This record gives sequence, C-alpha cells and structure tokens, in this order.
Amino acid sequence: MKQKFEAAQSDALQSHFDFCIIDDARYLRDSYALRYEVYCNEQHFLAPEDYPSRLEIDSYDHHAIHVGAINREGVLVGTLRLVLPSAQGFPLFEHCALFGEYKYLADPANPARASAVEISRLAVSKSYRRRANDGLFGIAETEDKRAQQRDGETPRRRNRPELVLGLYRRCTSSANAKG
Repeated sequence: MKQKFEAAQSDALQSHFDFCIIDDARYLRDSYALRYEVYCNEQHFLAPEDYPSRLEIDSYDHHAIHVGAINREGVLVGTLRLVLPSAQGFPLFEHCALFGEYKYLADPANPARASAVEISRLAVSKSYRRRANDGLFGIAETEDKRAQQRDGETPRRRNRPELVLGLYRRCTSSANAKG
C-alpha cells in the first residue's frame, strides 16, 4: 500500500514539474536569475548592487550540483544547489557557528568532511509560492479574506509543498548517486 501511495505521489509530481539536474547553460542562467530575484529583490537577503549582471552567483556554484523544477511550459520555477565537499568548505561556515558535535565539518583535514554536503540557495518563483490574492500571513489581506472572517470562515492557504519536496527528492537522489 505504501508503495502505491508513493508511486501516486511521484506521478502527481511529475505531471506538474520536471525535477532535474541542471546541466544546460540556459537553465543554469535561469537558476541564477531566479536566485537573484528571490534573494536580492524580494527577500533582501543580498544587495542587488553586488550582482550587476542580475545573476546571483558565488564561488560555491563551481562545487555544486544544481537542481531545478521546470513547469509544463518549460520555465524554471524552482531551484536549489547541493554544495559538494571542497577545499573551500561550505557556505554555512561564513554565516553560522557550528555546534560542538559538528565542528569537524570545518576541519579540511578531517576525512568525515568528505561525506558531507550542503543544500543551499533554495529559490521558488513568486508565482508558485502564493495564490494570486494571497498576501503575507496576517498582512495585506484582501477584501474576500476580511469578508470570510466576518462570516466566521477561517481563510486557508494552500499547503501543497510538491515543488519544494520534489527539489529535495531530486537533490537527495543526486547526493546518493555521488556517494
């Protein structure tokens, strides 16, 4: 029964998106452009002026497997990267303090580091993150949502993480193939 359920889930995912390793120059450029849009323009995690090409690229991209979600129209709508072990280390070292039991990951001489990877730069097109009339949770409600609340209905958001789960699934299958 579990296998049938997983097969049905897989079929449903495949009907909406193609989850693939990005090895095509066009989709890789689209991936960097989507990351720029999400990380610089929408979320303001990175300064847009640091990316005059409007492509969010860093030195870890050369040591990464890039994964994409491509919709039925052939448009890349989601991406992430799997950063592989290298002498450079991982992006998280620049931004996070490691817990004691994981400090070995920062030691380039430790052979266990060679089996670690980092998933980073998850980006999903804005049009696939919300319905057209959704605002941020608790902010910018539409008149329909206010009316629903007056009538006693609780407005509901979609809870359909297929796109992100599909990216993670493809990413983990890629990591397993490398290992």
